[in-house]
Amino acid sequence: MTKAYATLLHGEDYVPGALTLAKTLLKFGTKAKLAILLDKSSLSKKSVDLIENTFHDVVDISETSVSASVEKVAEKLGRKELAITFSKILLWNLTNYDQIVFLDSDTLPLKPLDSLFEEFKEISSKEIVAAPDIGWPDLFNSGVFLIKPSKQAFDEILEFSKSSQPSFDGADQGLLNEFFTIIDNGYSWVRLPFLYNVTPSAHYQYNPALERFRDQIRLVHFIGASKPWHTRYEGNEEFRNVWWKHFDEFFSDEATRIHLLSRPQGQGEAHLFKFTKLVNAWDTDEEQAPSLENLNISSQPPKKIFPWEEREQVEPTRVWEPVSLARESGGRRERRVSLDGNTEARVSSIGSGRSLRRASNQFKDETGFNPEKSLEEVSKMPLKFLQSKRSADEGGSSK
Repeated sequence: MTKAYATLLHGEDYVPGALTLAKTLLKFGTKAKLAILLDKSSLSKKSVDLIENTFHDVVDISETSVSASVEKVAEKLGRKELAITFSKILLWNLTNYDQIVFLDSDTLPLKPLDSLFEEFKEISSKEIVAAPDIGWPDLFNSGVFLIKPSKQAFDEILEFSKSSQPSFDGADQGLLNEFFTIIDNGYSWVRLPFLYNVTPSAHYQYNPALERFRDQIRLVHFIGASKPWHTRYEGNEEFRNVWWKHFDEFFSDEATRIHLLSRPQGQGEAHLFKFTKLVNAWDTDEEQAPSLENLNISSQPPKKIFPWEEREQVEPTRVWEPVSLARESGGRRERRVSLDGNTEARVSSIGSGRSLRRASNQFKDETGFNPEKSLEEVSKMPLKFLQSKRSADEGGSSK
């Protein structure tokens, strides 16, 4: 009988997990083949080379060699969002193997698992062997299961996928549980001990049970968005440390380590789902926006953005009138100085407003302005003032 361990790879982010899983199985001395389903178009050449050098059977699900490509089958059924689900369905079509133990690429065996093939060699193609899910134990977790491939089972699962609600969670776990556990169709679930698919949990009973059965755990499953290869220190460090111990042992070459670990945290598988975007009726814009050709920008005032732009436009109440060249205020008259040609210069004065020249009788020449003579006359003014003051003082003292 030909037996195989199989895993599934949807992108670069899970390459470290898939390689560590395979090398761990080889380290434990498995006699079974190692198969992997992947889409080569989503991987780098370096990653494909590493995978082909590790796995015995590389099945490219982007080709039509396995019944049909995942995308084409999903599109044919009108259910593109089930592309990921169909990837696991393809396992039933690998009839070149008598038994397949499927392991998610984020699982890590802690002990040899080959005994599963012998223990469940009598199961039929209408049965699936899987461990209960920690979130709802009446259902199984689809991260680890054993099957007997069968073309009939493949066709019937594919036909079931055409129903209106084939999966209660929109993924492979919901579909496989519906088909093997919930509906009455002749297919059934064979319960596998939880020790073969331990998923770390914060449940109050988990830690005591972990302490009790720690030495019997056969495989740990790193569910959730954060995987061991994303960081060494998060969540349950005990199992993460075991994963890193294996990884460090298998990949000591610095270039390979950089390739496998120097990448952003993956998106998981959810980004591959293709759902029709639903929009609320009240969110649609019923008004058609005017085309650029018909838009009259000059007639469209800019839309007001800030509250203060909504204020009413009013005429100003205070206006500054133009100031004349001459104005009067009380008994003071002010005039601007004019120095045009020989025009008589005038400055501000108090009372009569007569020019300084006429008031002081300094200038004798009426025809024009002589700067040298003016300066001479001005320099004599203090002397004349002092003489006048002295004469006045002497006259007062003689009296």
